[in-house]
Amino acid sequence: MKAQSAIYQTEHSLAWLMSLGAIVLAVIGALVAFDVLDIRNVFGGAESLGAVQNFEDAVLLLLPAIALSLLAWTLHSGEHHLGARYATTRDEAMYKSEHSLAYIAALAALVFVALGILAGFDVLDNGNTWRDGVTWNLLAIISATLTATLHAVTHHKAATEQEDIRMIIDERVGSALQRAGSDVRVERGYERG
Repeated sequence: MKAQSAIYQTEHSLAWLMSLGAIVLAVIGALVAFDVLDIRNVFGGAESLGAVQNFEDAVLLLLPAIALSLLAWTLHSGEHHLGARYATTRDEAMYKSEHSLAYIAALAALVFVALGILAGFDVLDNGNTWRDGVTWNLLAIISATLTATLHAVTHHKAATEQEDIRMIIDERVGSALQRAGSDVRVERGYERG
C-alpha cells in the first residue's frame, strides 16, 4: 500500500510539472500566434517571414502543449493507486501490464514533444522543416492519448467499495422509512411495497 501511495504522489507531482510545461508552451504559442512575440527574433534565429511564419511557429508550441496537457490530466487521474484491490489475479496482471505500457507511452510522448520542437525549428541544423516538427508533435499527441487510455486501469479493480456504499445507503434508507412508519422497504436499490 505504501508503494502505491508513493507512486500516486510521484504521478501527482509529475502532473503538476506537465501542467506547468503545457501552460508555458501555450502562453508562448498564443503570443507568437497573435504576433505579439516573434520567437525567431527573441532567440537570435533566422529572420521571421511575418504572420504566416509566426503562426507556423505557434503551432510548433501549441501542439506539444496539447500533448503535455493530456499527460498532466492522465497523471493527475491516479486514484487507482489508492486502495488497490483486484477482482482476480488476471485483473492484477492486466492492471500492472497496462500501467507499465502507459509509462512507456508517456516517455514516448515526451520524446516526441522534444523532437517536434527541435525538428520544427531545425535546432539541430539537419535541414528539418516545419512539417517534420508537426509530424513529431502529432505523434506526441497520439502517444499521450494512448497513455491516457492505458492509464485508465481502475476497471481492473474490484467494485466492492461501490457495493459496500450501496448496502449502507439501502440499510439507512430502509431504517429511515421504518422509523417514519412507512410500509415501503428498500431491497438492493429497489422499492418494495
